[in-house]
Amino acid sequence: MKLIVTPSIKMFLVALCLSQASVSCALDQTRITGNDKEEVQTMTSQKRNCKSNSIIKSQSLIDFMLKDILASYTHTGGGGITSIKETLTNIYEVSIAQEERMDVLTYELAIDEGCTVTLLKKTESTVNFGQ
Repeated sequence: MKLIVTPSIKMFLVALCLSQASVSCALDQTRITGNDKEEVQTMTSQKRNCKSNSIIKSQSLIDFMLKDILASYTHTGGGGITSIKETLTNIYEVSIAQEERMDVLTYELAIDEGCTVTLLKKTESTVNFGQ
């Protein structure tokens, strides 16, 4: 039995990885099929090129922001992330629901061809919904 990964399955796996907000969505492993060993190539084992692939670029930027939020955002009792929106090139707003307010983190980022992300500026603001 041989595992065949079609382009539509690959796109599903990419979407699944992005939706899970997982730092490590690697499936790197060796599968044994009968007497043959088949190396399973995954998305994380491929060389990343952010210059020619805008989806990989977006994923790298979003992964960076999610890691930063996990490391530095302390108000974890609210409703979680409600949106991540690119407002300008490499400038993102992350909205996090809290009781009667929305915390908005604005990230200005730089990214090179190898997908290394650098934080240029981060600002925090709050939109109040209460009285």
